[in-house]
Amino acid sequence: MLNQLGSMNQETKIEYGLMVMAAALAIGAGFAPIDREASVLFAAVFLGISAGLWLSHLLTMLHTAVEQNNLSTDG
Repeated sequence: MLNQLGSMNQETKIEYGLMVMAAALAIGAGFAPIDREASVLFAAVFLGISAGLWLSHLLTMLHTAVEQNNLSTDG
């Protein structure tokens, strides 16, 4: 697992870090000592950010794989 982290490019490491941070903030917002409506709002916002980052990462990986496949079949 740690070998895979070392071989990732910088952009992927940043994406994973932001996803973990947004998920941790969502969990923290769920347990925050504030009124329930604000807690649910903040948790939903942070989960939405985490899901958006995840989707962006998947699309980036798909685009990279398609480009590498095109290069290997063309040349």
